[in-house]
Amino acid sequence: MGHKDIFNSKKLPAFFALLVCSACFAVILSAKDYKYSAVKPEIVSPRLSAMGGANPALAAGMDTLSTNPAALAYVDRRIKILGLSSVFSGQFLDIPGILKSDDPTDEMIQSVRKNEGVYFGLNATGPLSFGIMDKNFAFGIFNRTYVSADVASITFGELTGGEEIFVTGGYGVTLLDMGLHELSAGIQLKFFYQISMYEGGTVASIVETMNNFSINGQPMASTVGFGFDLGLLYRLGESFSAGVTCRDVYTPLFYSIYDSFSDFSDGKKQNDSSTTYDTLDRDLSLGVAWTAPIPRSWRALTAFTATAGYNDILSLAKPVHQNPILNLSLGAEAVFFNILYLRAGISECYPAAGLGIDFKFVQLDIAVYGQELGLEPGDRPLYNMSAGLSIGF
Repeated sequence: MGHKDIFNSKKLPAFFALLVCSACFAVILSAKDYKYSAVKPEIVSPRLSAMGGANPALAAGMDTLSTNPAALAYVDRRIKILGLSSVFSGQFLDIPGILKSDDPTDEMIQSVRKNEGVYFGLNATGPLSFGIMDKNFAFGIFNRTYVSADVASITFGELTGGEEIFVTGGYGVTLLDMGLHELSAGIQLKFFYQISMYEGGTVASIVETMNNFSINGQPMASTVGFGFDLGLLYRLGESFSAGVTCRDVYTPLFYSIYDSFSDFSDGKKQNDSSTTYDTLDRDLSLGVAWTAPIPRSWRALTAFTATAGYNDILSLAKPVHQNPILNLSLGAEAVFFNILYLRAGISECYPAAGLGIDFKFVQLDIAVYGQELGLEPGDRPLYNMSAGLSIGF
């Protein structure tokens, strides 16, 4: 299919258009220098996204691998065989117009001006998504594919994309048990391997190089990282909990840059350089959760949980950081008939909502939520749609 055929096609639905647009951006930017930026490993979770994000006070089944290792002291047995969870991000209404336009450069420029920048992204965990947990212990192995094109202005846009293998395991233990009062601690180890690409250029160069792209000319990086998280969790009976998690307490990573895919295959590093050392930034987060004491006689509403948290406290010490209010999150989850889950939340000053259906062996989740790319609320809002399917017992 030629360049014009792609942009004149009127049969691409918006959902598929986002995939095409993100994939195109992943290979069309033309800069020669690789700007390395460490990418934190992640497990995509529509459930947590619909509740305002990962809260350190939650013991959330398999999602506890993303909340607080101390909560592993209270999880039930669970095995996840496989799953696929994806997030699609961007100005969805502009994508079909950009793809179908006779002058995609001009259409992109107009979209950048209208939205104060354009962002398209795809982030997907799976289909390798295996996990096992029992009280005190959890282990998981996941693959993730991510692509994001961020055109902040008509003079510069950048792309980050790659593939990740993430292996993690944690252990939580009760330190104090005094009737209603319990205190637990946990540690979570992690190992990950990433193959990633970065490119940068103007809006015009993005379109101009589409027909001349060669995969062999794409600069890329290979990264190996390992580290650990720590957490504490206090519980007051079955209703209230408060947690603190420090993610990436110490997570060193080692990366090498290659000028092309063939150089990567041959093990020839850029300028014959050596492997470079870096670390991931620490993330200290706090959270509280309240679970309503639902009477057993109630048949419809079978569970309700509300949460509040403050995320990435250490980022406030950086010379340039987001408005502190953007670190606040709120969330709630109501369960009906032990099958239907309705969720809502606020994260980075934007609303979030979602639902889930639990058929015991198969779980379906969807979420929509907002995100702030700028430093102040409303600077550069980003809209996300997330869906997940998992099989386990």
